[in-house]
Amino acid sequence: MKQRLVPEDYTDVYAKKNGDIVIVVTQKQVDRLIKGNDDYIKNGIAEFHHDGSDYRQEVSTDGREQTLWLDRNVKPLIESNMAITLPQCYGLNYYLKGGKGDWDMQITFRNCHTNQLIHQNMWSQGWDGYTTDIFGE
Repeated sequence: MKQRLVPEDYTDVYAKKNGDIVIVVTQKQVDRLIKGNDDYIKNGIAEFHHDGSDYRQEVSTDGREQTLWLDRNVKPLIESNMAITLPQCYGLNYYLKGGKGDWDMQITFRNCHTNQLIHQNMWSQGWDGYTTDIFGE
């Protein structure tokens, strides 16, 4: 996923009076965006596995739940990529593939050695709905 959309990614973009943002794309642009997101997800997961041999990740088929098994040695940039950037890719793909209504994602962090729950995050339609519950390590 790119840090931001560039003009070749869309045909038009505008804001509606209610604050919704509309991005107009052709099917070719949709396909390219989905492929780019899928590639970013694949590379992010590979980097996560490379960071720790016991690390693993599971995501539900609908892209609404992700569980990460890791430990305190995970590199912060890799953890934030798994917890912030990849969920954005899953969310954008949800809409690009025709999803309707709100998209939310529950992210569960577990210790990869003990399976103990570390904490949970909930993506709920953007930053204004992002919540975190912290449990002990």
